[in-house]
Amino acid sequence: MLKLFKSLLMAGSVLVRMSLRKKYFSVITILLITNLLFFGLYMYSSMVSTPKTTGIEKILCDEFITDGTTDMKLRAYPSISPDGRYIAYNNITVEGRDIKDVEIAMYDRKEGKPVDLPGLHGKGWDLSPSLSGDGRFLVFQSNRTGKHFWNIYLYDTKEKRFVDVPGLNSFLPDINPSISADGNFITFASVRTARLEIYLYDRNQRKVTPVPAF
Repeated sequence: MLKLFKSLLMAGSVLVRMSLRKKYFSVITILLITNLLFFGLYMYSSMVSTPKTTGIEKILCDEFITDGTTDMKLRAYPSISPDGRYIAYNNITVEGRDIKDVEIAMYDRKEGKPVDLPGLHGKGWDLSPSLSGDGRFLVFQSNRTGKHFWNIYLYDTKEKRFVDVPGLNSFLPDINPSISADGNFITFASVRTARLEIYLYDRNQRKVTPVPAF
């Protein structure tokens, strides 16, 4: 798949150079280049869009489910708030050899009971929960808008509502978020530049900046 992606990008770049050399761009050439590049990006995003769900499916199918008839509920991928009071995790519903649903739940260690999160779960799978210092803000990734369209969402567990994060998400997968203790910063991975990189989102400035590589 990676070789196909590289070949598509190479073909697109060759067409660009040829068109520039001849000093013209036909409509057909532009459409072909655009389709090649976007198809390449789509294939690449498909490879990295479900890094955790692939692991879930492999564990379930190879280790736990042997005959394809077992139904079960599992819990995985816990995240604890820095103050130690709250734990967020994934509830995974399995029917036979298929994962039917993945949602996020939250537990209050002080009260000894689950935290009510009305309106949090939607269509698709919700993954990678991360909690702010006092457990107020919950950030996670979800493909609720489409199978391969992973976006990052922020939920206020006190106000029981979603919080807008303008400028955070792109049209390519944004995944694996983690929120700072004060709730102001969100780190995440994204393929928005055609390669998997790490970014930082500042809620106050509503700005995304790449994290330098060393």
